[in-house]
Amino acid sequence: MIDLSLLRQAMDQNLEFKVKEAFEGKQQLNISYLTSFMAELYKYHPPEKVKWKFKCILTTEEINYSKGKIVHRAELFRDFSSSMCILLISNDKCLVSGLDDHTFDETKAVIYTYENGVEIFKANGKIIEVPNPDSASISIFAKPTFKDLDEALWIYYNKRAKTSICTKLRECWISSDRLRFKAGPEHIMRDSLYYFLDTGLRGSPIVKREQNVDDTDPVDIKVSWSWSNASALIEVKWLGKSFDPNSKKQTKDFSQARAIDGAQQLQNYLKVSNEENPEIYFKGYLVLFDGRRRGLGTSFTTVPKSDQAWYYKEKEIPYPESVQNDSHLQSYRFYLEPTAVAEG
Repeated sequence: MIDLSLLRQAMDQNLEFKVKEAFEGKQQLNISYLTSFMAELYKYHPPEKVKWKFKCILTTEEINYSKGKIVHRAELFRDFSSSMCILLISNDKCLVSGLDDHTFDETKAVIYTYENGVEIFKANGKIIEVPNPDSASISIFAKPTFKDLDEALWIYYNKRAKTSICTKLRECWISSDRLRFKAGPEHIMRDSLYYFLDTGLRGSPIVKREQNVDDTDPVDIKVSWSWSNASALIEVKWLGKSFDPNSKKQTKDFSQARAIDGAQQLQNYLKVSNEENPEIYFKGYLVLFDGRRRGLGTSFTTVPKSDQAWYYKEKEIPYPESVQNDSHLQSYRFYLEPTAVAEG
């Protein structure tokens, strides 16, 4: 497991070196003001939340204080919600103004610009390359949260769920042909995913099952990061047919409508969570365990042909626009591959 604090220290030292190199050792700027400020800003406002352009500037040039407002950094962290220019005055104070209210002699400044997930550094008027050493984080100043979760979900699917190699997932099926679910498989799927995330996410965030969103509705899994105001709500649904192995009768038949209902349910969870905890940035993850097979009918013994068994592999869910356009919600469809199929 990578030590995130050591990674953070290495990045800071690399940035400081690049800045000194850009100024050829002739300029003295306390880069720690910038690195500590940005690390704290992204703690309160994860980079995935920041949809607006902003600049953060450290300069030795005389500042025109009439353009903007001097605020304590804690006040800025509380109110940061739109495009702005942030001039760092001291370790705890800054001047906030419009994005283009100030012009600077760039040979006396370090300028950090963030826009659409892209970070640009300029020092002594030159763009300097500061590679992000952590692929699981959008910003070099932020510890991994949602991006790490995104990567973990795909790793879980490809290494554990796709062929039901996970021991717990194998318990969901009536038999090894992976055509029919046992009745009530959702809690097994949830637990399988929970155990993977609990041990697989970077930095050991808090991962819990069955967390109440309101007085009556629990979300399947909730992930919280102690170093960030970021939180993920994960709702697990399954698609396909389930049977009682004793009576051999079909118990459920869930199609794409189940997925759409799940997405809308998750949107409601997000709405309630945002209302009750406005300081937290929530994202919703709908995880679908898709075991649909064409040609099963209600029979306990029918074995579909190959093209029927695999029919839904590329069939994505036609979500309504209200779901497709919701930037706070992501859907992951885990198609669970079958084994036994009939010839033809």
